[in-house]
Amino acid sequence: MALCVAVLTAGHAVARADSSAEPPDASCLAWLDAHAIHYSQSKPLKGVRTPIEVQGPLDGIRLVSRDHRPPLMDCELARALAEAAPVFADLGITDLVYSAAYDYRTRRDSARLSAHSNGLAIDVHSFVGPAQTLEVERDFETGVGNWQGMSTLTVSLEQCIGAPLTDVGRRLRTLACRLKLHPAFRVIVTRDDNEDHRDHFHLESWPDLESRAHRHAYARVTTPPVVSPSPIVSATSPKRARKHSHHKKAIAKSRRAHSR
Repeated sequence: MALCVAVLTAGHAVARADSSAEPPDASCLAWLDAHAIHYSQSKPLKGVRTPIEVQGPLDGIRLVSRDHRPPLMDCELARALAEAAPVFADLGITDLVYSAAYDYRTRRDSARLSAHSNGLAIDVHSFVGPAQTLEVERDFETGVGNWQGMSTLTVSLEQCIGAPLTDVGRRLRTLACRLKLHPAFRVIVTRDDNEDHRDHFHLESWPDLESRAHRHAYARVTTPPVVSPSPIVSATSPKRARKHSHHKKAIAKSRRAHSR
């Protein structure tokens, strides 16, 4: 079943430099408590309104650091990840391998603060499950679906996913598109946006529920999409066959280089 939504915003949020001066969001902490999310309230973090350290799975989804950095973040990011847990579970994902969550810094080549400075973003490099690991740098297929159009147009989930050539490519694009349509996230950035994100997804939550209500068109999911185990799209013409062949060879070459 097709899923359509109008997405009203694009690009990174402008980080709020003085979020830590606001009182903690008691309603967000109460939500974590009500959903049995294990966390501890962190010491004050510059830029973060409601700083916490996640200390257990987020509704079954574990956060695994690549370099042993603690999962410090704003409460709203933890809530967003927990709300999105069914999306990860549908694709057999149990672990998110990340490099950065809270990190007080500017955006690359910019004087603006990153959303990481507010603890509202996390960079995920691999999505791991019992049966399969999806690595963004190795498995994400760019330019095969209407990713950019989702920022300004009403599009279907199928149009966003497009026609990846591999099963892992389809699963990873399905994940990215479903997260982009999810109301808990303000921004999802991938390699389809820029090369800075060639090896990770940038997942960014809204700063509070009021921002969600006023600035985001809610995605209405009636039936979770089913990922076909063999979604290879057959070519319909010699020209398209050559294009798909070149694309497939490029993916294989990239994977060989990555494995060295």
